[in-house]
Amino acid sequence: MATMKMLLCLVVLVGAAYADIVGMKKACKDKKQPEGDPGCLYYCDDSDVSYGIYHDMTPCDYTGTRDGKCLDGLCHPGPQSKPLLGNREKLRCNTLVTVPSIRRRKRRGTSSC
Repeated sequence: MATMKMLLCLVVLVGAAYADIVGMKKACKDKKQPEGDPGCLYYCDDSDVSYGIYHDMTPCDYTGTRDGKCLDGLCHPGPQSKPLLGNREKLRCNTLVTVPSIRRRKRRGTSSC
C-alpha cells in the first residue's frame, strides 16, 4: 500500500511539473538564453500566449542579481542565493503590484520606496 501511495505521488508531481501555465501554451522549442535576459522563459509570438523556455541551469534573477538557475522554465535559488526573508523591504519596493483594487494607506515612519 505504501508503494502505491508513493507511485501516485510521483505521478502527480511529474504531471504538475510538465503542466502548462494557465492561459498559455508551451509551443516553442527550448533555446539558449540571449544576453541581457534575466528570465527563464520567452514569448515566441506577439499574442503573449505561446512561450518557450531557456535551457536548464541558465543563470537567472532569483533576487535580482543573477544568482538563480533556470529549471523547467522557473528560476530557482542558486548556491549564491541569500534567503529572501531578510529582504522584505527591498522585495516590497521592487515588486510590481498589478491588482488596482488593493490600496494600502501609508503609515508614518515607514519608507515609501
